[in-house]
Amino acid sequence: MSRRRTWSYVGGLTAVGIVIWLGLLGTAGQPGDEPDGLAESEPPPVVASTLTPSTQIPATTSTTLDPGLAIHGFIGEIADAIDRDDVDFLYAALHPAVQDLFGETDCRQFIGDEVLLMENYRLVSGIVGPVTRTVSGVTVEVYHAFAAFGFRGGQFESEVVVAFVDGSVRWFTPCG
Repeated sequence: MSRRRTWSYVGGLTAVGIVIWLGLLGTAGQPGDEPDGLAESEPPPVVASTLTPSTQIPATTSTTLDPGLAIHGFIGEIADAIDRDDVDFLYAALHPAVQDLFGETDCRQFIGDEVLLMENYRLVSGIVGPVTRTVSGVTVEVYHAFAAFGFRGGQFESEVVVAFVDGSVRWFTPCG
């Protein structure tokens, strides 16, 4: 029996953890109700996107990057990395604020114990954003979408939160 099937009783815990993390990013509650250090500064405009997810972030030849296209490609890369059990890629793709907040050891442990157990990870919604947030003292413009996946015997949907860092898409997750 694979390790992907041996942990079926904990599937809901990761989904709950992701929902809690999203709350920390200020996606729940009213303005002014955000936890310490995290604040919303403007409502989200919508970036319309009807693209089919790809497995690579497209090359750009200008200074203008299509956020929807890049995020779709990134979600495909995340799915591929999960399928390959590629902890190194998934850790490197984390937003630096997540790496700083939780540290490399906890993030790599979380990725290995939780993220790699996801199956059939895919984007199932359009992309909303950018929304300006402050995460661990860093102001970040984030984008939101929903992904579906199998996890420890169950099927889940969860909000995906990403941001651009030096032209690359990076993701947020609670590593602890």
